[in-house]
Amino acid sequence: MAKTTPKKADAKSEAALKRTLADACRILAMAGQGDDVWGHATARVPGTDTFWMKPAAMGLEEVGPEDMLLVDLDGKVLRGKHPRHSEVFIHSEIMRARPEVGAVVHTHPVPATVFSALGVPLRPITHEGCNFVPPDVPRFTETSDLIVTPELGRSVARAIGDRPGLFLVSHGIVTAGRTIEEAAINAILLDKAARVQLMVPNGVPKYWTNDTEALAKRARIYNPDNIVRAIKAAIGLPVQLVTGYKGTAEIRLASEGGELSGSCWGWGSVRATWRKGIESGEVQIVLQVTTKPHPDLPNVPLAITYARTDEARRILETAVHNDSTLVRTYTLPPGTPKDRVQLLRQAFQATLRDPAFLAEAERAKLEIAPVAGEDIERTVANLFKLDNQTVAKLRTILLD
Repeated sequence: MAKTTPKKADAKSEAALKRTLADACRILAMAGQGDDVWGHATARVPGTDTFWMKPAAMGLEEVGPEDMLLVDLDGKVLRGKHPRHSEVFIHSEIMRARPEVGAVVHTHPVPATVFSALGVPLRPITHEGCNFVPPDVPRFTETSDLIVTPELGRSVARAIGDRPGLFLVSHGIVTAGRTIEEAAINAILLDKAARVQLMVPNGVPKYWTNDTEALAKRARIYNPDNIVRAIKAAIGLPVQLVTGYKGTAEIRLASEGGELSGSCWGWGSVRATWRKGIESGEVQIVLQVTTKPHPDLPNVPLAITYARTDEARRILETAVHNDSTLVRTYTLPPGTPKDRVQLLRQAFQATLRDPAFLAEAERAKLEIAPVAGEDIERTVANLFKLDNQTVAKLRTILLD
C-alpha cells in the first residue's frame, strides 16, 4: 500500500517528475529502445511507495506527462486514465526490495536481447561496459515470458540484486537508478555495451579492459561525486565529501537526521525531493554549477564566479561545464566535406527554431536547449589544448 498520496500542494514537483519521466521515455525511443507499444519506465514519488509509470498501449516516443499512471507497490493504479502495463511487477518488486531505487526501466533493445542469448560474459570492450563490469551483468533465466505476477517480479528483483542492470535472457533488459535520468542512461549504456560485443565474431573478444582498469574507469567516468570533487578543489569549497549512500531516500534520511549538511543534485531532483524544505526555508540552494543561472534560481550564485585563478576556472569548465555540454551530440565521420557539415548544421538549427517543431515540443512538454555544432567543436578542441599542469591536477582531483 502507498505510504503517501500527492496532494494539491505537490503539483509543481509532481509535474516536474512526470515531465522528466516522459522525457526519459522519448530519449530511450531515440536511442532505439522503442518496441511498438512495449517497454516501460517508472519514477518513484520521493519518500513514498508509489511511482509514476508509462501506460500501456502507447509507444515510448508517444507518451507525455499527462499520460502517466500513479501506481502503488501492489500494482494498483491510483490515478490515471490509461491501461497499466502487465509487467508492472518488475518495477514494484525492485522498488520494494531496494528503497534507494528511484526509477526502473524495462525495454527490449534488439542488440542487448540478442547478446543475452549468447550465454557469454559481457566484456568491457568500450567505456560503457565498465559501468556494469566487473562483476558480470546478472541474467534472469527463469522464463523469457512476460513478468506478470508479483512472484516473477520478486524473482527479477532477486536476480538484479543491488546491480544497475540485468539481462532478461531472450526478452530484454532491466535497469535501475537513483533517478529516472540514471536508470535511462544505464539502459542506453547497457545496450551499447552489448551491441559493441556483438560486432566481435561469436561475441567473444580477444582483448578487453581488465577488472582493475574497468573499476578505475567507472570511478572516473560514471562517478556522480566528481562534480563535488572538482568544485571543492577549484574554489576551496569547505565541504567534506561523504560517499556510499545508495540513493536519494538514504541521503534524505541522513540529512533529516543531521548526518549530512548538504548535497549536490540536479535542480529537478532537488525540487522534487526537497519541495517542503525549500518552501519552509529549511533547505537553501547556495550554489549553481552551471554556465548561467537557472530561471528558477536567478539569485543563486554560480560556482565559476568564485574561481580566483585561471587554473580554477579551467578545472570547472573542463570537469563540470564541458561534461554537461557534451551530451547526446550528433556527429559525422572524419573526412566529411566542410560544406556538407555546414549544411547539416544549418538545417539542424533551422529545425530547432521552426515554430511548428517548437509548438510540438511544447505540447509534449519537452525542453529544447540545443548547443550549436560550432560550440561543441570549440569545446572538444579546447580539451586537447589543456596544459599538462591542468591535466595532472584534474587527474589528481578525479582519481585520487
